[in-house]
Parts: sequence; structure tokens; C-alpha cells
Amino acid sequence: MGPKRKGQPEQQGETSRASPAKQRRANNAKAETETETETETSASSSSSSSSSEPRDSKLYHGFETYPPSRVFRLIEPGPVLLVTTGSLADSTHNVMTIGFHMVMQHESPPLIGICLGPWDASFAALKKNRECVLAVPDVAMAEVVVDIGNCSADDEDEPSGKWQRFGLEACPAAKVKAPLVGGGDVIANIECVVEDTKMYRLSNLVMTSSL
Repeated sequence: MGPKRKGQPEQQGETSRASPAKQRRANNAKAETETETETETSASSSSSSSSSEPRDSKLYHGFETYPPSRVFRLIEPGPVLLVTTGSLADSTHNVMTIGFHMVMQHESPPLIGICLGPWDASFAALKKNRECVLAVPDVAMAEVVVDIGNCSADDEDEPSGKWQRFGLEACPAAKVKAPLVGGGDVIANIECVVEDTKMYRLSNLVMTSSL
């Protein structure tokens, strides 16, 4: 190819070699501009949202406000349990549902705290015999567990009435008088004895140890 004559337009090949570089620079500049615009818009949106959003609104920094009276639901990690009390041998065995419980010591003896109200028939039986069984139900028993929690032994003709009403299988325990809850929908049964009731007056908490 000879030297370009004065006034002669650039050939297409030379133009095509220069275009990609120019196009890349143009694209990069455009991308940077769009990114800066998006960042400014996002920052402005977040800033205005934070400044205009009162603390008692439905959302605060992305979190919903929650009634203080219900916060226990957020930190109550354990499963709902069935507590059996009384004696299977003399047909005074009862069963109730509890949601307030906690592991207090994993060393020997393992300690488990459970909360029972003084109005519960189960508390009277626990106070008398100082023994109980904590049964861990499977999710398949959810409806039955709720129904057990919504009725009282005082409404039954006999102490063991709830067992018959809900078709629960009462099995003899190895070390305590209270029965195990049998059936394939029960994950585990923990036989317990009462270790301490000093905190009961303050919080209805009974400390039990598993056997």
C-alpha cells in the first residue's frame, strides 16, 4: 500500500482497526456513568428511607417491629413436650403439654427445667410423687399435642381420662411411676425426678434430672 495522498480519505481497513478501541473506551465510560448513577440513586433511596422511617414503624432497618409480650416466641427453641405425671399402676397418670422448658446442665446429672402452673393437676401430682416423664412428640402429633394443651384433667371423669380421649398409649417406665408415651409418633421419653423447687415461687420453674 502506497503513501496516502493529501486529502485522500482513510481506507476502510484503517478505520475498522481504530473503531474497536474507541468503542471500548466509549462503552467503559458509559458503564462507569451508569454505575455512578445507580450508586447515587441507591444511596439516596437508602438515606431517605432511614431518615424518614420512624423507629416504631412496621419496618426498621429492614426488621419488623415485634410486640414485647410475644418476643419469647423468638427465643423458645425447644420442641413442645408432653409431661406425664402420677402413677400408671394406680391409674392416676395424667398428661399435659408444655412449651416452657430448658436444659440447665448437661453434666451428670443432666438437669432440665420445666414450668408448670400451680393450677395444673400435673403440678400437684409432680409435687406429690416428685417424678415425671418428658415425652418428645413428632410433628405428626402436632394437632393432638395442641388439643391436649387446651383441656384440663379436671374436666375428665378420671385422672387418666385424657389418655383415653386422645388414644395415647401408656407404657410402664423403667424407673418412675409416671408412664412413657408409646407409639411410633413419639421420638423419645425422658424419665425424670424432681431435684429442686426453690425457683418455683418466682417463676413456676421446677428443676428435674433425667435418669
